[in-house]
Amino acid sequence: MPLNLAEVSVMLHSTPAPADPPTVPEAAAPEAPVLRVRRFEGHWIVHRDGEPHAHRFPTRQRAAEFARELGARLGSYRLFLERGDGRTVCEMLNIACRGAAAETAH
Repeated sequence: MPLNLAEVSVMLHSTPAPADPPTVPEAAAPEAPVLRVRRFEGHWIVHRDGEPHAHRFPTRQRAAEFARELGARLGSYRLFLERGDGRTVCEMLNIACRGAAAETAH
């Protein structure tokens, strides 16, 4: 179920983002925005690399839904999603490529 943006405005809190892990060199940096969902001080946060603040959510599911919607609005994204056991998975989306693949299939 998509996250209702009206709910987001109630749930969002401006939280300083924790330090990001080391980044790749500028020449090798991906074009798609990088979003991270991780646990921080008892909450789940969504942070976009390069931005000073993060959005805080009570559950991992809400944070992941918000990150996916934000990434879809941006047209593409790389999402690093921390799992409940601490491991991280990477999810990628490029709407332009998905649309092009659908057009060539018809």
